[in-house]
This record gives sequence, structure tokens and C-alpha cells, in this order.
Amino acid sequence: MRSFALLLSMFFVTAILGCNSDDSETKEFDLKKSKEIAKKHEEEHAHKAPHGGELVELGDHEYNAEFVVNHDEHKLTVYVLDAHAENAVAIEQKEIVLSAVINDKEADFKLAAVDSGDGQNAKASQFEIVDEELVHYLDEEDADADFSLKIGDKEYSGEFGHHHDEDGEHKHGEKDDDDEGHGKDHKDNDDDDDHKKNDASDSKSNEKKDE
Repeated sequence: MRSFALLLSMFFVTAILGCNSDDSETKEFDLKKSKEIAKKHEEEHAHKAPHGGELVELGDHEYNAEFVVNHDEHKLTVYVLDAHAENAVAIEQKEIVLSAVINDKEADFKLAAVDSGDGQNAKASQFEIVDEELVHYLDEEDADADFSLKIGDKEYSGEFGHHHDEDGEHKHGEKDDDDEGHGKDHKDNDDDDDHKKNDASDSKSNEKKDE
């Protein structure tokens, strides 16, 4: 009877462990599958700028604005593109206004429409401005400029600036390896000072005992 009870107990333990193992493998598979789906989704939405500039997404993956900076001519060109940054999208605007704070002063820069044609229904997908101050500012690490435009009956706003990704040089709020090393050295020096103080205190105590 005891042998039968022991065998029955072992059967239940084996069954429970087997279920836990299956759950673990299922979770691991689901996690792997989720990562693959996320990576595929990211690749599908990673578009290449047709003019070699930087893309700014407008709306919920509806349109794109491509910023192209020409340093030699001190010129900034903005192209309005479709969701996949493949085709130009002409809009009924004579200019795009880019707003930025430069040297603690707010400034507006007007990019004029290029080849918009004549008449009330004139449209353009390309806008330009020649401004040395603006081009120099956009090269700065903390450059940040806002703009808005109207496509059809809908208003879109965007932000152009240099934002480091996961492989970027440095993100604000994170520590560099040099900073961490410096902090460690500083801590080691503090520990050495504490040891010296303790040694000095022990020496004084010994001198008093000898007296």
C-alpha cells in the first residue's frame, strides 16, 4: 500500500514539473516571437530619405518631411513626401515656417515654395531657405526646431533635431565610462582617507595607553 502511495506521489510531481516546463518553453517561444514581430515592424517602417537628408514623420505614419542641409550654400531644403518617403506630396502653401530658439531668442525662418506654379491652386512639395545662422544652428547637438504644414484639410506639426539612437555617441541622463571610472577612483580615494584617519586614531589611543 505504501509503495502504491509513493508511486502515485511521484507521478503527480512528475506531471507538475512537466507542466511547468511546458509553460516555460511556451513563454520563451512567445517572447522570441514577439521580438521577431517587433523587429519586422520596425524594418517595414524604416524608410530611406530619397535626397539623402533626415526624415521627420508627420501624423501616424501618414506623411514625411525630409530635411536636407547644404552647408556650402547655407541652404535648407524641405521635401514633403508620402508615408513611405517614396513620392512627393504637393501642398497648397507658399511657405513653411520653421521656429527655433537661437542664443536664447525665438526666431522664425520662412522656407519659400519652389516651382509651385501660378494661380490660386498652385502647389509645391519642395521648400527652401538660404540662411547661414539657421544652417549653423541645425548642426549643433541640441538643435531643435518646430514646424507645421497643411496637407489637404489636415494640419501636421513636426520637430527637427539631432536625437541619438541606441548606437549614438551619448544620451543625456546617461553616464559615460570615463565618468563612472572617475567616480570609482574618487570613491577609492575616499576609502584611503578613511583608513588613514582610522590609523591615526588608533595611534593616538595607543600613545595615551602608554602614558
